[in-house]
Amino acid sequence: MDSGQARWLAARWSAVTEAPRHVGIPSLAGARRLLESAGFEDIPWALSPLGENAGHIALSLLPAAASPRTYAKTGEGPMLARRAAGALLMLPSLVLAAVERLPGGPDATAGTTFFCGRWPRDPVVP
Repeated sequence: MDSGQARWLAARWSAVTEAPRHVGIPSLAGARRLLESAGFEDIPWALSPLGENAGHIALSLLPAAASPRTYAKTGEGPMLARRAAGALLMLPSLVLAAVERLPGGPDATAGTTFFCGRWPRDPVVP
């Protein structure tokens, strides 16, 4: 929730509009605290691929281009037009996703992030 996309797109951000699939979207620090409180150690994180973040931006700007929404509509012509419009949005979305990653960005966070924590060999069970 602390990424540029979350701030720029606000309630239109596809990560928010996909509820109930995403019922909670923590900040970078919040996700780390959650994993640490669950007992994970050495928790590196990495930004998801640029294309994936660009896809979130494109679908936030044109939600009708998403497959479930597109295929639920009737008529092949409108469906193809919505998918084509979504594909055309990918180029400017790639630029926005790349700008979000520029040095000096908001704490180097961008779009979606992956975490990979190590579970201790001998976890202490309370």
